[in-house]
This record gives sequence, structure tokens and C-alpha cells, in this order.
Amino acid sequence: MYLAYNTNGFAHHRLEEALAVLADLGYAGVALTPDVPHLDLATTGPREWEALRRRLEHLGLACVVETGGRYVLDPRRKHWPNLVTRDPGAAERRVATAFNRVGEARTAKLPRISLTAAVTSISSELFVLQDRDNPVVSAGAAITQPLFLGGALQAQEEVRDAELKAAISEPPFGEVGQALVDSLSEERRGAAMLALAVAMGSGRPRINLLPAALRPLRASRGQMVTGLMLGLTVLLGIGFLGAQVWQRERYVRQISQEIQRLDSEAKSVERLTAAVNKKRQLVATLKGIETQGLRSLPFLRDLTGLIPQDAWLQALNMDAQGVELIGQAGTASALIPALEASPWLDRVEFTSPVTKGQGREQFRLHGSWERH
Repeated sequence: MYLAYNTNGFAHHRLEEALAVLADLGYAGVALTPDVPHLDLATTGPREWEALRRRLEHLGLACVVETGGRYVLDPRRKHWPNLVTRDPGAAERRVATAFNRVGEARTAKLPRISLTAAVTSISSELFVLQDRDNPVVSAGAAITQPLFLGGALQAQEEVRDAELKAAISEPPFGEVGQALVDSLSEERRGAAMLALAVAMGSGRPRINLLPAALRPLRASRGQMVTGLMLGLTVLLGIGFLGAQVWQRERYVRQISQEIQRLDSEAKSVERLTAAVNKKRQLVATLKGIETQGLRSLPFLRDLTGLIPQDAWLQALNMDAQGVELIGQAGTASALIPALEASPWLDRVEFTSPVTKGQGREQFRLHGSWERH
């Protein structure tokens, strides 16, 4: 979109000066109204239009053409002649004006030729791309076609052709319509005929003279195509989402069926796993008992050979740390070296004082297991 200004606001300026003022003010476009002070259609030809095009290109201004000239065709009546004018001479001026406007629209579509040249140098604070004494010189030429404005320019040319081809004589009224028209005064005849033509004309006139705010909303071909594409896109999106949901539900159903099929087998495996765990615990318990039993029996067997004949035991306590011996002997101190010499015990010592009674010594010994 371009921010533009109408040349009607510069009625007392020369056209080239008005364009320069608009460019200096920052406008990007101009709405040009061919009129008596600016490009009078009665005296303007292709050479003037081409010069205008070059000027607009030089100033960088986009351009649209309006047809709002008030007295460009008739100095006494505003916007006269028009499409329903009965005066043959006025109709001829209208046709000539339409021809000029068609040429104007076609000229705006011509390619644009531009020549450019530049001299510069390239440098950097971090590294040098090229010495400053060796500037870069470039020159070029370009021929540009107004691609982005091509649709608007083509539409403008078609409008001008439509104006040229439009009827410039009275429509063929019937007897009732002609009588009604003849009864109107000259001042009101043009407006009444225009209203009658609009009322009796096509629903899609080639030239719509109604104000934009009063025109019925109708979708153009491009809007209909866009709406159709948008609808198809929405339908495709809904279809894609629906397919995803259906596929996911189907996958969930398959998983549920597979779970039901494997449920009995999974329960059997769980039962077997529980039985195996119980048996493992039983085996571990048996191994612990077996290990403790093998440790006790050989020790008791060797202990009978380590204790002297004059000593006997009253109590024997075994645990994971060692063994405690309680008994009587003729000489209790002789038991310590005998027990430490065995491969079973280490650090044998009395845990309580030795007492004597009836010629024998009462002892309490403790020995730690030998670490192999």
C-alpha cells in the first residue's frame, strides 16, 4: 500500500512542481486527475505522458489515474458530457477523451529503463578487504517491468477500454419509459435517466457508478478462489486430524486386545516368579545353616583334643565373633597357649578372674575366630 496524495490539491501548481513537493514531503504515490491545469486531455499526447512517466520514476512515485475532472470537457457544465448525454457533439468529445485515457493507461504499463553507476571502497577495522587507494567502480543498466503494479495497471486499462466501449446514446426506452423521460425537465433529466438505467440494468454493470459505500457486497473471482482454497485447506486439516485420532484409537484397541490375550500368560509367569523367589530364599537359608554347621562340627572335634584330660567344660557358647568356654581345670592358664595354637581361635583371654575351689581353678575364656 502506498501513501499518496491527489493532484486536485495542487490546482494552482505546475504539475512537475506539485510532484516534486509531494516527493519531498515523503509521499510514495500520487493520484493524478487529468484536468485543465494538469495534462489537459484536449492537448496532451503520448509524448507528454511518456515525459510524465519518466518524471514519476525519477521521483520514485507510484501513480494512479482518476477521472474526476469537472470542466475538462465542457467549460459551462460540470462533469459534462457523461455516458447518457444526448448531445452528439458532446458524445464525440467523450469518445475522444476515452481514447486519450486508454492511451494513458497503456503508457503506464511500458517497461522502465534505468542506468546506475557507483564508485566506492571497502574497508574494515578487523581486516582489509581492499585498499582505499583502489576504489570499486560499478555501472549497470536495468529494464524493469512493473510486475507488482501489473495487476492494477491492467485493471486500469480494462476500465478505460470499458469506458470507450460504453454506450454514449440514450438507451432504447419503451413507450412508457420514453414518455416518463420526456416529461422530465432538462436539469433533472440526466440524474433521472442514470437512476433508471441503474434500476433496469444488469446486476453486474460494466461500470458501477454507485458510491463504494452503497454498492452491494459481491465476492470477486479472486476472493471466491481464495475462499475455496481456504475451505479446502480447512477440510484437509480436519481430515488429517480425524485420521490421526482414528489411527490412535485403532492402535489403542490393538494394544488392549493384545494385553487381554497375554494376561493369562503374564499371571502364570508371575506365579512362577514367586515360586522361584521362595525357593531361592530356602536355598540361601540352607546354605547359611550348612556353612555354620560345617564350622561348628570340625571345631568341636578338634576342641576335644586341645583341652587337657584334667579339665572339663561346663558351658560352650558360639557366635559369629568367637567362642566362650566355661569350666574347671587343674591349671587354667595352660589352656590359653593350647587354644591359640589351634587353627580356629585367636586372641584367647580370660573374661573373668580365675577362682580356686576343691583343688581346681574355675575359668571363663573367650577366643575370636581365626581369619583365614
